[in-house]
Amino acid sequence: MDLLIYLQMKKVEMKLNYFHEFEKLLQFENQQIKSLESQLIQDRIKLAIKKADINNLASKFKETIKSGNEANHISNGLSLNNLIEANNELKLDSEIRIIELN
Repeated sequence: MDLLIYLQMKKVEMKLNYFHEFEKLLQFENQQIKSLESQLIQDRIKLAIKKADINNLASKFKETIKSGNEANHISNGLSLNNLIEANNELKLDSEIRIIELN
C-alpha cells in the first residue's frame, strides 16, 4: 500500500514539474511576443514618418513645377513619378494599425 501511495505521489510530482516547465515556456514566449509587438509599433511609426516625408517631398516638388522651375530631380535623386509611385505603394490607416504594401 505504501508503495502505491509513493508511486502516485511521484506521478503527481512529475506532472507538477511538467506544468511548471510549461508555465516558464509560456512566460518566455509571452515576453517574446511583447517585444515583437513593441518592435512592430516602432516600425509602423517609422513607416508613417517616411510616408509623411514622401508626401511632403512630392508636394514641394509639385509646387516647384507649378512655379515654373524646370527641376527633373530632387536632392535625393528621385523624380516626381518615383515619388508618386512610392507614395501610392504605402497605404496606412489613420490609427497606424494596418499596413498594406501594394
